Amino acid sequence: MKKNTKLEIYDTPAPEGLSLSGASANQSSSDLHLEIQSSFDTNQGLAISKFSQANLRDRIKQIFEYSNSNLKLSLEDKLYLFENMQMLLESGISILDSLNILKKQAKSKKIIFLLDILISSIKQGKNVSVILQSFQNSFNSNEIGLVKAGESIGRVANSFSQIAESLRDQISLRKEIKKASTYPVIVLLFTLLVVVAMLKFVIPQVSELFISTNAELPAVTQFLITLSDYVSNNLTQLFLSLLSLIVLASLFLRTQIGSKLKDFALLNLPLIKKAQQLKNQAIFARTLGSLMQNGVPIIRSIEITQDSISNSYVKNYISFVLQDVKRGIKLNEAMFLSPYFSEFFLSQIAVGENSANLPEVASKIAKLNHLKLSDYLQNLTKLLQPAIMLILGTIVATVVLAIMLPLSQMMSQTALF
Repeated sequence: MKKNTKLEIYDTPAPEGLSLSGASANQSSSDLHLEIQSSFDTNQGLAISKFSQANLRDRIKQIFEYSNSNLKLSLEDKLYLFENMQMLLESGISILDSLNILKKQAKSKKIIFLLDILISSIKQGKNVSVILQSFQNSFNSNEIGLVKAGESIGRVANSFSQIAESLRDQISLRKEIKKASTYPVIVLLFTLLVVVAMLKFVIPQVSELFISTNAELPAVTQFLITLSDYVSNNLTQLFLSLLSLIVLASLFLRTQIGSKLKDFALLNLPLIKKAQQLKNQAIFARTLGSLMQNGVPIIRSIEITQDSISNSYVKNYISFVLQDVKRGIKLNEAMFLSPYFSEFFLSQIAVGENSANLPEVASKIAKLNHLKLSDYLQNLTKLLQPAIMLILGTIVATVVLAIMLPLSQMMSQTALF
């Protein structure tokens, strides 16, 4: 068959002179006919093109549409959900009516999508904890465990309250970290831009004057002129190299080796390790206390707490602690001489176990460590401010010295004549 031809099958009577080859003897030629058309139907071509475009649009739409697997809620989104659900449930409203009320008030498309799934699934008889498990990128094992524990004892509102409190602490901690890191980063970037601008525009003009005198330049001035020439001639390459280095470092930290290296650095760097210890202690105590207050056994609580810790070294250490607790050893004894938790923290855990009041004590420990962490970050920010100003002053003083020394030599030689 030639190009741009089409084979058509129809059950109307065939034109005269056209026979059906390959048909059975029992089938009349007037029942089924083949027709070969030598020209291609343009309407069909347009239909195929529209069909392909529709498939492409559907695929693009699937990428940007929300699903259980790709939905990722922020801490603020989850706080809005759990805080309002707690308030509505404590007011005596059923969980299904509470979800419908939230859906009418919600403005975020992600929240509305989640609420639609929750409402339809609950109508089918599913528990909230089971539904949340399908949203792996939005809810962690601690949050799901608390909801499941609340459902088992009929205290879902209390579980939502504990999750909301945990989310508020996380949001507060994130703001403190951002506040502590914003000032140094901005000052260092500003310093870098000033230095590059001086090397690119100021130093080349001054160096021409110095070189024209044929005088012997001080070592700091020669170094600055050499550096200025290199930056001026390779500014684009330096920028691209810096950008590539940042991208490669970001990709490396996502690998298994890079992640372990980052975790090791966080636990051992002088100024950061104290903040990391307080953060891990707050997460450990808050998760353990919340779960045990909802009736979750201590072994299962430690398992969920282990998943809540992000640092791989601390996570592995808790796994060894878990094995000891399974053998009947007390938690504070299993964590004895821990390299990742302070002695004071372990003594507080021991007081909670010995008084048979570990859940309440753990919750108080979490709040105490969170306050300590907040104070530590604020003090660290105050400590970094003079250190950064000292670095900035040193850089500026070096540049001024490199310019003033040759100028003073030129002025002294001129005075001699």
